[in-house]
Amino acid sequence: MAGPSARRYGRRDTCNPIRGEPTVWSLPFFVGAPVDSRRLQDTIRPLVEPLVQHLGFDVVAVEWFSGRRRPVLRISIDRPPEDYQGGVGADDCASVSHRLSPLLDAEDPIPGAYDLEISSPGMDRPVQRVDDFLRFHGYTARIRLEEGLPRRRYTGELRGLVDDMLLVAIGSTVHELPFESVEACHLVLDLDAYQALAEGLPPVPEPTPSTPEAAADPAVAPGAHAPDAVQEDAG
Repeated sequence: MAGPSARRYGRRDTCNPIRGEPTVWSLPFFVGAPVDSRRLQDTIRPLVEPLVQHLGFDVVAVEWFSGRRRPVLRISIDRPPEDYQGGVGADDCASVSHRLSPLLDAEDPIPGAYDLEISSPGMDRPVQRVDDFLRFHGYTARIRLEEGLPRRRYTGELRGLVDDMLLVAIGSTVHELPFESVEACHLVLDLDAYQALAEGLPPVPEPTPSTPEAAADPAVAPGAHAPDAVQEDAG
């Protein structure tokens, strides 16, 4: 059962479509203890997705991170790829936030105090779903793997999935990363690529036989960074 309710208030930041700053609507929730972020993603997406889709939007990502006062649950939304209409605005985020608030209150999925933030994907668009990793083939991304691996951070081009491994090209080298160990992935977009996405998302390619060797093909998505411009992250 949830703890004592607190007065809810919101802060709305308007989106700058040129700079690619996300549209945000946030609300605080109060309940009671630490949260496992990876388990939380698997819990929150199936809980909120039906309602968000009913409202005419797509759940792009569910993220958990430290905020200034308390942790933040960020749910990034966008227009459905099959009916894309130029992204979402502040009023859209506010509308979704007000509808999700009572749902999260009733289901009480998080045993702790946190801020709910409904946001557009922004210029550093998060990538979490298999379809999106395929959709953004050839785009540059920053990837962070879970703790316990020899190396956790990579910046390179997404080159598809083979046998549960995420292929990432850095220069002429294709790295095979365990997909289940991907903790976070965000696109690295220049202004042209960001504005191109505002006009419509690329389709998910038809499934084809894929190998790490095939992934070394140097094809680059329109507006994305070329392989020789990508720097390998340390650590």
